[in-house]
Amino acid sequence: MFADKTLLIIDDEEDLLEVTKYEFEANGFRVFTARNGVEGLEQLRKIKPDLILLDMNMPKMGGVEFFKNICDAQGTPKHPVFVLTARAHMEDFFKGFDIDGFLPKPFEIDELVKKVTDIIKSKSKQLKLKEKAVTEQAPSVCIVEDNEQKFQAIAGQFLKAGYTVHPSFSGHQAIDRIAHESPDVVIVKLGLHDLQGDVVIAKLHKIMLKKNIDYVLYRGESGHNGQISFEMLKKTGSIHFIETDHPPSLLEEVNKIIK
Repeated sequence: MFADKTLLIIDDEEDLLEVTKYEFEANGFRVFTARNGVEGLEQLRKIKPDLILLDMNMPKMGGVEFFKNICDAQGTPKHPVFVLTARAHMEDFFKGFDIDGFLPKPFEIDELVKKVTDIIKSKSKQLKLKEKAVTEQAPSVCIVEDNEQKFQAIAGQFLKAGYTVHPSFSGHQAIDRIAHESPDVVIVKLGLHDLQGDVVIAKLHKIMLKKNIDYVLYRGESGHNGQISFEMLKKTGSIHFIETDHPPSLLEEVNKIIK
């Protein structure tokens, strides 16, 4: 469960360092250690921990100085920090800092493991919610184009504009993919090699009847009569036809639909 999660434990107590390292590795974490703040900073040049377990009273560089070293100009740490210290009174001191937790020494190792796993789970959940929110906010398009060079040009235009792009390189692939992904707009080249674009849209419209999907049919290099196809498809749903495969023109058409 935590195989992709990394901890950095910074503590000068050798026995405690070994025990905590063992326990967290037993729970699936990748664990790196340091015996003072200087070693901790050296480790941060090589790893990006999901959480730092930081002791306060250490030689060479203590926890407070280390913490200040990893904060930006606004006092926000660049990595999540959980404080461990024998000085219980320091909990009040750290309330003014942006830390993820505090545990006074001595403590039961099971208590530490539970607190840390709870923090990691919470952060993972928050990250997933953020990613979901970003995905939900970004409009998505499926581009059905069997010419790879042309696809790259069209996709690049939409990616720069903030769209999520789902690629399909044939009509059959588009039908299978869109049935599972439900993009906001499907952009289909008329003259595909395996299925004509109008046929693809007709099949998709039948499959996705209850989905609110718009379709843009555009003329590529094929000489197929797109206007006739478009007139035939107009009665089936939200179909838009454009005479060119020029990427900015396609983006402009889709922007009109999305807005």
